[in-house]
Amino acid sequence: MRWTHNHTLLSWCVVLVSLVVFSIPGIPAAGANPVTVNFQSLGLMQQDLKIFDADGAVVATGNTSSSFSLNGSESALYTIQLQPSATNQDPLSLLDSLAAWLTQNALIVALLLFVLLVLASRGSGGGRR
Repeated sequence: MRWTHNHTLLSWCVVLVSLVVFSIPGIPAAGANPVTVNFQSLGLMQQDLKIFDADGAVVATGNTSSSFSLNGSESALYTIQLQPSATNQDPLSLLDSLAAWLTQNALIVALLLFVLLVLASRGSGGGRR
């Protein structure tokens, strides 16, 4: 009676277990180093923000031009709350920016108006056949 099949299976199991056991110490612990978070590269306007940990406690407050250091070993989950600030804009500049957007996207606006017109004409004549 030959046991080659079982020895082959056993040898593969030993190789697999040894790979797993010897590779575990080489894996660094997740979140051991603090991570620095910068919001300047996102292109956000100047806004206040609060950072909460997984328990809901406030970890840090600041604004979008600040840098924050978050440690993964202290909390596995962080929530960032942006607090919008009130801004006043001149109505003429708002109208100018709207007109500029409409001229840049004239084709898209015209196509949307055409589709809405077609849908509205089909919807109003629904009772006649």
